[in-house]
Amino acid sequence: MNKISIVALIVAVTACGSAASAAPPKTRSVASATPLAATGSGATGQPPAAMGVEAKRQMKHFQDEVLPRELARFKASCGYEVAVDVDWESFGNDAERIRGLSSNRGFGSELNEGFHHVCKDQIGKDGVQKQIKRISIKNIADKANKKMVLEAGVFRLELALDIKLLIEGTFPSGAYRSYLEKTL
Repeated sequence: MNKISIVALIVAVTACGSAASAAPPKTRSVASATPLAATGSGATGQPPAAMGVEAKRQMKHFQDEVLPRELARFKASCGYEVAVDVDWESFGNDAERIRGLSSNRGFGSELNEGFHHVCKDQIGKDGVQKQIKRISIKNIADKANKKMVLEAGVFRLELALDIKLLIEGTFPSGAYRSYLEKTL
């Protein structure tokens, strides 16, 4: 296990409160706001076997550039580091969908703008920090089934990240803000 994987595991254990609940499923990657702390499928740091070269490049771009930038924005708005799970298996070998994850409508500006509005004061920051320990992202095929759910400390997003359908397959910042303000 490399230093980056160990940092990600420590963050996951801290966020969940116990090593047993922090062990991610094999299809997930865990990340923190610590730069380059994202791992690939499971604890190995490797992408799923089904991924081709272009999809692996997009995954690396997300982990090395997009994720640290967006997590820093989240921390600046909400005042704490949050763990992120990405179900890489749900992307298969689709580099375009991983590109969608890296876009403003994926794990980017829209989500962070929603959090920024909720965390505009201490009441919002306290609500987010108390109830959201992890953000989980899964790619889905059908835009009609997109959803966001907050349960047991996990803000779970199921998004249709097809680059051609991002508007319909994801949520705008106002929808994130509205949902979080009603739910927290």
